Amino acid sequence: MLVFTYVPNEFGLGLIVPLLKSDDCDSTVADNYRAITISPCISKAFESCLISIFSPWLESDILQFGFKKGRGCRDAIYTVKGVVNHINSNGSTAVVCALDLTKAFDKMNHYGLYIKLMDRNIPKCFLDVLLTWYSKCFAYVRWGTTISKTFQLLCGVRQGGVLSPCLFALFIDSVIQKLRASGYGSWIGKFYFGCILYADDILLVSHSIHVMQLMLDICSKEADNLDFSFNTRKSVVMRIGPRFRHICAPLTLCNAELQYADKTKYLGVELLAARSFKCSFERAKIKFYRCFNAMMCKAQNSGNELVCVHLFKSMCLPIILYAVEAVQPNKSTIHMFNALVDRAVFRIFGCATAEDIKYIRSVVNLPCIDDVLCRRRSVL
Repeated sequence: MLVFTYVPNEFGLGLIVPLLKSDDCDSTVADNYRAITISPCISKAFESCLISIFSPWLESDILQFGFKKGRGCRDAIYTVKGVVNHINSNGSTAVVCALDLTKAFDKMNHYGLYIKLMDRNIPKCFLDVLLTWYSKCFAYVRWGTTISKTFQLLCGVRQGGVLSPCLFALFIDSVIQKLRASGYGSWIGKFYFGCILYADDILLVSHSIHVMQLMLDICSKEADNLDFSFNTRKSVVMRIGPRFRHICAPLTLCNAELQYADKTKYLGVELLAARSFKCSFERAKIKFYRCFNAMMCKAQNSGNELVCVHLFKSMCLPIILYAVEAVQPNKSTIHMFNALVDRAVFRIFGCATAEDIKYIRSVVNLPCIDDVLCRRRSVL
């Protein structure tokens, strides 16, 4: 396929299955669905070969944390926390802006991607394969038992493709590069941390409102160049520091005013506007109870407590332990997490005293949350 720069027609065919984004969404609203595309497995194997061969040309900026080996959401969250704390340590109030791209993966301009690849002097055989492949991208939708007609996809990366995250990260890299070249945003020494990305989740960090507006202007201009758009209704501004309650001048993105928020969700954690970097775990608590009750309804009839413990460890415990080593919760939050685990043990085993719960936790290997945090921090 590399020699003849050709891929089979079936490589470009995908089956789209619409799924609700969450159980609380209105099923009658089209925007509440996420399209999941099923592609041929052999095409993914070929993409893995392409990444292995052409990886030197597909590397993205160090501030892009998405879809990289050994890096993940916790690293991005930990970086944001460090930058905000650095700004606060100098007596300034950090301005944090979370930008939302409108269907970024699905609307990526193919020709813009080809130009980006040519700027990196990528081998011609790779570019020719990609041109052939993306010219024969077709899909059809399955809704229940009904199948739609096949239609052509003229933009966007192949959903579910192994190569797609690398291509998108490469495509949007210029946002970081333009902001770094401008000098606007947060710096720690000679290192730039003003723009932190995880795939299409963009977080801008600055020490002043004026600088943040200049950064937003650069993002607006780059959006026009790359032919993508920001969802200004979901993009918000938040201030963290000693003057976080002060009323500030409005900020605009693509000629639309952004809303100042008291909290915003970023990579699964809820950041709060406060005097210092803080996160809210109320949603995690609600989600934990919901998951645990659903699990017990299915598993309690099995008559085997160890099965329930195994399901609890794999399904419920990760909800409250997600990225805790990065956000470093305070003592009251850790106490709440331990109380949630104690209640789960009480529900599973029906034990009566605190000593019994402590003994059972040691037997089934459910350690104290403090110990879990210490182990995770040591490898962060």
